[in-house]
Amino acid sequence: MGTPICKVYLWSGTTVYNYTFDSTNVLLGVKHLEQPYNQQATVIIDNYDGGLTDVDLKGYSSVLSYGYYVDGDLYSPTAPLTVVSQELQSATGPTGRLTNHLSLVGIPNLIGYDEANADFEILNGDGRSVKDFLEEIVSKEDTATTGTESQEEADSDMILHSGVLYYAGQELTIAYRTVDTLTFKLKKVGTPTGNITFYIDDADGSELGSKVLGNASALTTSYAEKTVTFDSPIVINTAGKNTKILCEFTGGDVNNYVSFAYEKLQSDADGGGSIKTGENLVTLYTSGWESHFGRDAFYKYTYQLTSASTPFSHCIAYEIDYDTSTAGTLLETYQPKDALRIDKGSSRLEIIKTLLRLTGFSMRAGDDGDIHIFQATTSGGSYDYQYSLAAGSHVFFTKGWRQKLVIPAIVSVSSRPFDTSQYAGTATDTSVPVPLRKTEYIELFLASNAQASAVATARLGHYQIDAEGGFGSVPMNCGQEVYDYILITDSREGGSTRIGNIGQILRVFEPNKWQMDFRFGGIEAPVELIGIGSGTTATTNFVSTSLFFAYINDIYADLQYVKDQIPVGDGQKAIHLLINYGFYPIPKGEKGHIFLPFKGNILYAFLYADQTGYIVVDIWKDIIDNFPPTVADTIVASAPLTLSNAEREYNTTLTGWTTAFLAGDLLAYNIKSFDAAESSTWVADTVYAGSAKVKPITDNGYEYIATVGGTSGASEPAWPWEDTITDGTVTWGLYCTIKRLSIILVVEETT
Repeated sequence: MGTPICKVYLWSGTTVYNYTFDSTNVLLGVKHLEQPYNQQATVIIDNYDGGLTDVDLKGYSSVLSYGYYVDGDLYSPTAPLTVVSQELQSATGPTGRLTNHLSLVGIPNLIGYDEANADFEILNGDGRSVKDFLEEIVSKEDTATTGTESQEEADSDMILHSGVLYYAGQELTIAYRTVDTLTFKLKKVGTPTGNITFYIDDADGSELGSKVLGNASALTTSYAEKTVTFDSPIVINTAGKNTKILCEFTGGDVNNYVSFAYEKLQSDADGGGSIKTGENLVTLYTSGWESHFGRDAFYKYTYQLTSASTPFSHCIAYEIDYDTSTAGTLLETYQPKDALRIDKGSSRLEIIKTLLRLTGFSMRAGDDGDIHIFQATTSGGSYDYQYSLAAGSHVFFTKGWRQKLVIPAIVSVSSRPFDTSQYAGTATDTSVPVPLRKTEYIELFLASNAQASAVATARLGHYQIDAEGGFGSVPMNCGQEVYDYILITDSREGGSTRIGNIGQILRVFEPNKWQMDFRFGGIEAPVELIGIGSGTTATTNFVSTSLFFAYINDIYADLQYVKDQIPVGDGQKAIHLLINYGFYPIPKGEKGHIFLPFKGNILYAFLYADQTGYIVVDIWKDIIDNFPPTVADTIVASAPLTLSNAEREYNTTLTGWTTAFLAGDLLAYNIKSFDAAESSTWVADTVYAGSAKVKPITDNGYEYIATVGGTSGASEPAWPWEDTITDGTVTWGLYCTIKRLSIILVVEETT
């Protein structure tokens, strides 16, 4: 296979930096997390010569490439990232060094930072598809230039003549459009004379434009649609709320008038429903303007989109590549119309995700810097990659198989109650037992029952991919991407297989570690990349990653277990602090604070760890004005919470504890030690028996046990966070390897 290699390429304009494991400023380590909507990386570069001390890399673009040396470097690039922070660290001592720590994020993260700069309402006459909106939001391409907005139902008359009522029309939203024509349905009664004029006014009543239709005498005695074309198209470059389109007639009398057609759906009470949500009939009497909720004018107008048709026009544009055909799919056929609304401040990424969930399509950022949209393969026997223990195959270190319920298991899609035509459709995951099938209910604009069923199936497909459980740990696969459809086979389990789509990839590259962890599903659960260690040792000290995704899955199960095990009676409360999340062993020291907003008493306490071990927890209490509490504020006397070669402790006696507390008190939790007797400080050239315990000269929060006895070396070793280390002829390992600890206090509130 060759020697593993990694390269970090950074650039800004014509300035370029390259770092590898054999460069001048040596690349010490990379930790790289990829999800469809979240890409992060942390990079450590050796700054031994101070050459990077004055180099500001914030804002630089970057590509991380992985590969192998086989008669030359063979690299495979990943999606581009951007440096968002830079930290220079320095340490003294025999293992100290100067290091430059970079934090990077990907294109999805940058899109997630973008916010809409205005409210944007897509009106009912808009004929753009999901694909059109994606191209406007992602690529900033105008995909539609003309359209018609209308309300064409009418069952009632409004009488226009001088002296009483002379304006009628519709109050509505016209956002970022240039209006060309305006239509109302009119007829005459008797012999009215005088001009009829159509207007468009803004929310303040200021006239945006007008056009004379002609003399009322030219109307027919039967209703007919009457249209004006404005001499200059009326440009509306705002969100356009409460715009009025109006018909004016100031002539005639009670026997000779213009009749204006409208739809009377409900009573005229405020808050009544209307045919078109967010709109209503409006009139001007001699007494002033009046809004008629539950009624809508018959109208049409034609428009062109203005250049500000998307509230993301100020954002960076990205090219879209369609990796699978979109012809005939919901991406091209579904038109969300006014069911899609973008509020000012909305996340650009969340709008993209909302649109994709309607279609069955997915996205990921590619190594070409484009957004790739495709339909993920979820079944069949053709895999992107296969892992097994067979010689010559992609091998794996570990794998896990977790079966999870799909929630929701039923998606029900229907028209909105006020839509003229009503359609509905559902999709069901039949693998979920009937009593456990939870339902999601969605109301959208729909064109048919078949479309409703297709949207339901698309949304359910996203939930099914997201629910896939399990994980794998493998040697670096440079070409693996999120959503890849893979197969893992373990011959030791009788050919047991695991099939699914990759939802998360974690790549780790550092000396003596060339590994990739992945997780099935979890598409919608963004993970924060755990930071890098201090860099003061000879290695980069990344936190443990071998079971990274399994830990995430386990946290909820642990919390549920704790909830089920603790008997909390009426009037009692459980106060829970979770220390660490299972990514690395817990060091000593103060771990967290909880504010108590009420007066009460502690009844009993509970410790629950992720594994058997030794740990001693002290609890301090003080008023918030004295923050932070100290050891002098202990409430546990000589009976701290203790695990001694155990996984849990349930303390109901609280001997010697100060159990009363007041509203406004603050609790602090301190990992005091890992045993009743604290370890002695390490000494050079000293004989240590097996099971001897020491702590570093400069306390790093951990204590170490001799797994193999012997004589310590002449200089202090670089103490690890995990694994073991050889010191002279002694082998040291962590004394306490607990990585996740729940501390629960059950209390009662008093007066």
